[in-house]
Amino acid sequence: MISLFQDSIAAGRSPAADSVADSANAGTGGVAGLADSATQLVDNTVVSALSELRDFLQLPIPVLSSIGSGDDITVGSVIGFFLVLTVTFTGSKIIQKLISRGMRRRGIDSPGTIGTTQRLFHYVLVLIG
Repeated sequence: MISLFQDSIAAGRSPAADSVADSANAGTGGVAGLADSATQLVDNTVVSALSELRDFLQLPIPVLSSIGSGDDITVGSVIGFFLVLTVTFTGSKIIQKLISRGMRRRGIDSPGTIGTTQRLFHYVLVLIG
């Protein structure tokens, strides 16, 4: 399926239009032929969309790349950075609340003890993240 897609692109034709035309030329008529054409059209559209997304995520950001050590900084690496940052801080907040709840349940009500424990766990999670 993917090789057909690549052949269509190389020939400068629309893969979606090729799949519909191929299905019509094959003589498959009726509902089954239409279903096959629709399936091929959806497959080609998904492959095309994923290919476009991959190309977008691999776009270099020249301004950031010139600041660094020479490695290309891409859109995907920036999105990944912010995703890891978001997951790390969200996980830290959840764990801090669980620590506070657990310590209060065990009878530890000192705000200093709870706060210190929460901050230590936060620092460890940020270091790991």
